[in-house]
Amino acid sequence: LVAGTSVAESSEPANRIGAAFALEGKTYISDAYESPVFKRQVLYVSVPVKDEDEAVVGTLSTRFDLQSDLADLIGAAQFNVSGYAVIVGSDGRILAHRDPKRTGDDVSSYVAVQRALRTGGSGSVVGVNKAGQEKLMIYRAMKSPATVDAKPWALLTEIDQSEALAPLRRLRDEFAEGVAVLILASLLIAWRLSNSIRRPVQAKLIMDASMMTTRHPHRRFLSSSR
Repeated sequence: LVAGTSVAESSEPANRIGAAFALEGKTYISDAYESPVFKRQVLYVSVPVKDEDEAVVGTLSTRFDLQSDLADLIGAAQFNVSGYAVIVGSDGRILAHRDPKRTGDDVSSYVAVQRALRTGGSGSVVGVNKAGQEKLMIYRAMKSPATVDAKPWALLTEIDQSEALAPLRRLRDEFAEGVAVLILASLLIAWRLSNSIRRPVQAKLIMDASMMTTRHPHRRFLSSSR
């Protein structure tokens, strides 16, 4: 490690797998995980630093604040009357919820979550949530950005049983439209994340995180190292 910066007083050790990928000239993205330092759901991203001859001379890594971006992404999403979007990670824990206190909750016992993570598909099922309420749960698997052993995430919505009297096909169509919007938004996040890291590298602008924060305050980087 040549240099490192962090918005927190302490810092996490470098991800050796990510560094190995970057030294081979490949971009590495981890699965979502809760950072013990930042207490948030983050992605670890590492990219190669190349010289004029395209030879790898080092790596640049950062931890991206996934929790904030996903919260913004699903905040306004609503299905039917009572349905709202929840994103669940491959470990069955909530990555994003309209109630921040629910982030990190284990919902792996939900049949809808189990089916989405196991089959990688979509569908609906009536099940009981953690509050003991019987809900119509509509689910769809989402692709994880992880470079290694990528396992699907799940997009889930719960709808009151009273609303289940509405045609299920209409609810599914509405959910599918919402998924399309979320997918487009997630692609935008991925594009922004990639460019946010690659541009400084390609332009050889390797600088302190404080400088990056000053110039680009909208980018949600929690730490960086090289």
